[in-house]
Amino acid sequence: MASEKWLRRGELARVLGTTMPTVKYYTALGLFPVHAKTSHGQHLYDPEAIRERFFRIKELKEKRLTIEEIKDRLKIETLMRNS
Repeated sequence: MASEKWLRRGELARVLGTTMPTVKYYTALGLFPVHAKTSHGQHLYDPEAIRERFFRIKELKEKRLTIEEIKDRLKIETLMRNS
């Protein structure tokens, strides 16, 4: 079920230059989509899909937006991109 391009939480954290707790936190908030799970329940992420989102979150945090504001902004941006 797992694609070779999909990464586990720790691998994704290394690719993004962040920590596993950050990836876990953003996942829990719904900011990082989980693309699949291993048979052991480990989350698998598509790094290409998340990379852009991660850096957009960082950019919005630097502008001092709250997490709720960031979530709202990302939802709007996703809707606009998909319409």
